[in-house]
Parts: sequence; structure tokens; C-alpha cells
Amino acid sequence: SAAPVQPAGEGRRAAERRAHDELQSVLHSIGEAVITTDAGGHITLMNPAAEALTGWPEDEARGRPLATVFHTVTDAAGTGTLLVDRHGAHHPVIHNSAPLAAADAADDAQGAVLVIRDQSDELRTRQAIADQQARYRALVENAPVGIFHYGSDLSINYCNGRLAEILRYLALTLPRRTYESFPMALLLGGLMGMGALAAGSEL
Repeated sequence: SAAPVQPAGEGRRAAERRAHDELQSVLHSIGEAVITTDAGGHITLMNPAAEALTGWPEDEARGRPLATVFHTVTDAAGTGTLLVDRHGAHHPVIHNSAPLAAADAADDAQGAVLVIRDQSDELRTRQAIADQQARYRALVENAPVGIFHYGSDLSINYCNGRLAEILRYLALTLPRRTYESFPMALLLGGLMGMGALAAGSEL
């Protein structure tokens, strides 16, 4: 006997359910926050990362307008985006969105997918590096001994204030040399000629 013919509407709904289940499985495996919406901009799915970032459980967010859950403001510098979570906390984020293809390729997009990356850890790391560099510069600049950096050609490309004093002295004793362009060998030779310089010693 012939197999029963499935009504077109039921086949379409079954395809949409399969697509929904597949999409949900994919979203839950992604580390970044992901939210999907229907064509009207209402939330249909959220992955655990999105729940954690926004403070909204998926079952409470589903059906709400995206702007209710994904509420953003501009940061104080005017250059970045802050996500305001359900509890009022601000999180620096970057985000992008794309149309969500319908189950039937001939149909219009059935919504959108929004991917959100929390930059909190990244910005904390950047700030920690900047703070460390600032402490290093302060330490070097205020050191009582001469400190310098040199390039592959052994010419000095940086020196602290104490070494600048030493080099200005050497420039008077070594003709046609500015302290910015002293070769290291010349510097070391000049320092050896002057003797060991103790911290805080007078030139």
C-alpha cells in the first residue's frame, strides 16, 4: 500500500522544529554569548553564555524584544559599547549580527543571530600590562644609576635621566658625539675611563 502523504504544512513545521533543535544544539556549544530573534525582533533562543552575560534566563527572555535583554550604552570615552545586564552592571562588549536563514532557502530570513563578546577580561589584562609598564618606566626614570636600551647596531635608543647626565658629560670629552647616538662600546669605554659610578655620585 502507498505511504500516507504528509500535509505540506506539517512537513514545513517538522523542518522548522528540526532546524530549531539543530540551532539550539550549536548555540549551546559556542563559548561566546549568542542570541537569536524572530523576524519581529523577539528573542527565540539564548545560549548559556548569553544568559550569564545578560543576567536573563532563556525561558524568561524568550519572546521579549531584543532591546529589553540586550540593552547597551556608550562608554565614557564614547568609543566603546557597554552592555547593561538585568541587574544594572555594565560589561564592555563588542557584537555583530547576521540574518538567520529560513528552513526553506526560498523564504526570507526568519530572524537574526546576535553574537556578543565580553571584553572585560581582555580590558583588565590590557590595563594590568599598562600599569606594569608605567611602574617600570617610573622605576627606570627615577633610578639613581644610569639605565639604557640599545638596538642591534649597539646605538643607544633610550636612556633614563641619570644616564643622560652621564652622557652629556661624556659628550664634552668625546668630540662630535651627541648622547642620543653614542655607540655602546664608546659609552662603556667612557664609563670605564671615569671609573665605577656609585648611586648618587657627582659627575
